Amino acid sequence: MLAQNTALILAAVIGAGASILTNLISGFVLPYVTRRFNKKDEDIKKTNAVIEQVFQTLLSIDALCLDLAYDVRNPSNRNIDSIGRIKEISFTSQKITMLIRLYLGNLKKDMEEYRTNLGKYWNAIGALDAGKNGKPQQQAGILYENLAKAESAYQTSLENMLGKLEQSVK
Repeated sequence: MLAQNTALILAAVIGAGASILTNLISGFVLPYVTRRFNKKDEDIKKTNAVIEQVFQTLLSIDALCLDLAYDVRNPSNRNIDSIGRIKEISFTSQKITMLIRLYLGNLKKDMEEYRTNLGKYWNAIGALDAGKNGKPQQQAGILYENLAKAESAYQTSLENMLGKLEQSVK
């Protein structure tokens, strides 16, 4: 009889302990773990949104550059505001710099390379626009050659940035 009472008390204590433990897990541990996973999911969504925004801005800048380069190369387009359009490209590219510095620090070096090549590209476009009229044919040819080199370096750095962004998506 004493053994039965001891076993019954022991079973009750074990049951109560298990109940208390279950309540603790469901009351404290589970919400903590759930919040942590939700925060990670939110962080991933936020990072992916920034990556998408940078990607779209890069494509927008590329379109602006291609349009400007086409207009400068085309002799029938003489009423273009190349300075204003270069300022628009520069302003738009500053958005990328801000987003990468704030949210995608691992791409800072690639972004600096991209910005350098972008600057050389728009400078070559501006030089061609300013210099192709009134220059001897040989000097104009050098301006076109410089633009082609700057454009190639810019395209390479753009492809590098787009590839790194694609790899960063989670």
